[in-house]
Amino acid sequence: MEETNYQNTNETETKQNEKISLKGRWINIKKILPNFLNYKFLNICLGVGCVAFVVSYLFFSNILISRGFAINELRTDLQNLNKANTGLELEVMQLESFTSISDKLAEANMVGVGDIEYIEVIEEAVALR
Repeated sequence: MEETNYQNTNETETKQNEKISLKGRWINIKKILPNFLNYKFLNICLGVGCVAFVVSYLFFSNILISRGFAINELRTDLQNLNKANTGLELEVMQLESFTSISDKLAEANMVGVGDIEYIEVIEEAVALR
């Protein structure tokens, strides 16, 4: 008698585990879920989804990392070009300086520039019609 009682309680527990309460009504889970949607199918779908997520994460992170390396390389190139530009600007200033021009004039046997006098234009001196 005890064994049948024990079996009956196990059967009622499993039946209650298969049912859920929704607003006071008991609904059988197995009737709601279609036959093709069992745990094995659900586990396979979750596994495939996880693998797809990991692969896409690795793919996109690889793209971002390679772009980061390209950006760093371009930054170093930009710094090198800025240094070269600064050096060239200094060389241009040096070559355009008065002393450099005076030295080149002396080498070419030309007359050096003396004092510079500017002519001031008076507005009244211009002819008007």
